[in-house]
Formats: sequence, structure tokens, C-alpha cells
Amino acid sequence: MQKAHYPISFSAFLYDKNHNVVMKGKELDSVSSFTLKKTFWTLGYGLIPLTTDNLLCEDINGLIREQHGDGVINFSILVEAGTINKIWSFLMYLPGYVPILPAGVKVTLTGTIIRVKS
Repeated sequence: MQKAHYPISFSAFLYDKNHNVVMKGKELDSVSSFTLKKTFWTLGYGLIPLTTDNLLCEDINGLIREQHGDGVINFSILVEAGTINKIWSFLMYLPGYVPILPAGVKVTLTGTIIRVKS
């Protein structure tokens, strides 16, 4: 998996180089908000991935770079069962008996790109 090149926080603040708390509105300016969505597919009870997660970090890094940001605050991750999983569940738990049926998970990432005030 790729790594994020910028600080990402699940809260409304970050730490600066001196480990001091910096907050939106004081030391940080909000640049923009983003929402990224991706569906991950697997086979064999999730043991065989059909999609990779490499693009998520690349997408986040690209968004921050495009906006000339310095990091992300209020980051959140929402994971939901994909539509195909709901259909299989409706059909009497068929995936539990047939491991070759594909399964999907929808992942939604949201956050606010920030810039440190000069």
C-alpha cells in the first residue's frame, strides 16, 4: 500500500513540527472538502482481492497537491456492504456456501484539506 505524503487527522486539528496543536481558523485555513468513493471486490470469503487499495493514498496525495494544501483534518472512512453482498444475503446466505461468488465493499473517504497560515 502507498503511504500518504501529508499529515491526515481524524480530528479537527493537527500537530506542527514542534508538536503543538494547530487548529482550523487559528493556524489553519480550510482549502476545500473532498469525498472519494471506491468499491473493493474479493473472492473466496475475502481471501482473493480483485481490486487493490493503492489508488486511495495516491488519490488523497493528488488532491492535497492540486489544492496546494498541507494536510487533511476531519478525515472519516465509511465502509458499507456492497449491493451484490445484499443480494447474496437476500438469497438465503448463498455466499456462505459458495466461496467463489464475488463480494464487494463500498468505501467512502471524506475530509477537509487545510493549509497552514503564513
